[in-house]
Amino acid sequence: MASSRPDILDERYEIGTLLGRGGMGDVHRAIDHRLGREVAVKFLRNDLAAQPAVRDRFEAEARSAARLTHPNVVMVLDSGEFERCPYLVMEYLPGRTLYDELVRGPLPPERVRAVAGDVLGALGAAHDIGLMHRDVKPGNILLTDDGRVKLADFGIAKSTEGMDQTLVGQVLGTPAYLAPERLTGEPATPSADLYALGVVLYEALTGNQPFRGDTPIAVAHAIATTEPAPLTRQCAEVDPALAAVIEQAMRKDRDGRFQSAAEMAAALARSEGAPTSLSADAGEEPTRILAPTSAATVMSDRAVAAPAASRPTADTWWRTSPREVRLLVVAVIVVALIVLAVIASGNSETSSPGDGSSTEPTVQPAGDANVPPALDDAIDRLDRAVNR
Repeated sequence: MASSRPDILDERYEIGTLLGRGGMGDVHRAIDHRLGREVAVKFLRNDLAAQPAVRDRFEAEARSAARLTHPNVVMVLDSGEFERCPYLVMEYLPGRTLYDELVRGPLPPERVRAVAGDVLGALGAAHDIGLMHRDVKPGNILLTDDGRVKLADFGIAKSTEGMDQTLVGQVLGTPAYLAPERLTGEPATPSADLYALGVVLYEALTGNQPFRGDTPIAVAHAIATTEPAPLTRQCAEVDPALAAVIEQAMRKDRDGRFQSAAEMAAALARSEGAPTSLSADAGEEPTRILAPTSAATVMSDRAVAAPAASRPTADTWWRTSPREVRLLVVAVIVVALIVLAVIASGNSETSSPGDGSSTEPTVQPAGDANVPPALDDAIDRLDRAVNR
């Protein structure tokens, strides 16, 4: 860090107390005397500012972030340099960060759901203009005193791309919120930002990061090789539908994650009204968050979800089946009826056991006039049905 900061910056900003320090630099409270308002000024770390490439990228990303205007984004108001050290001027928001909140313990599911919705709004607006955040974490999510949620430091992490990885580790700290592909150097994408948000939400619900280790390397190894414990096991209060949204955002396979903030926001909204127990209305189709993973699952889902009107009834099956099939069915039924009639007739003419008479039944010919009238009637009705 710089050993000193100016009292007045650019003949406009009066630098005040230190608000906080992060991997990229320190943030001071300040007064904008030109417009008469409080602001926050962030100075890039001196060791980073000494690298021209990092300094240039920091300034470029500051300009990109200044284009982003959204109710859930900490606005970038100005930028400049002091003694070859870049700085950003941002709106000042009294409050605390989500990190400060989580120090006191996990949040209730409805509060987590609300934070997720606001952050997704900010990410969606940024992604729409091609700006990735790259560093979504609790310390960059601000909770204002008037109840708003704001995402800060858009694009700033890009300034470290191309730097020595040891220095990057010192700058960004733990990789706990980085998607697996980001750990291997692949470019940032919207799904990587959404992965990071999923990890934040998991931590907010459980009070613990899903991937932990004693060193950044151990954390990175856990991200690459292990699966987090199911959310519903870690937090009894979370409903399965909300857990499914967060776990889909955290999938290691980026193709299986949400591909846009709008897609994740829609799933989050659907999960809010999803039935969570067997007592839910049986006639309501449950919200489906996770896509089927096999052809067998797809077939099973389609069979379950098919409306009753589309399933063939006995009457429609009989009318629409080929005549040959119906004839075969009738033949089987007729044979069964004849056998039953013959057995019944034989039993009526068989003497009781033990009287010395034969116990073998007398079988009447099939065409005999003694065929029971009920059987004759059944055969006539089946014949008429076949020929309809």
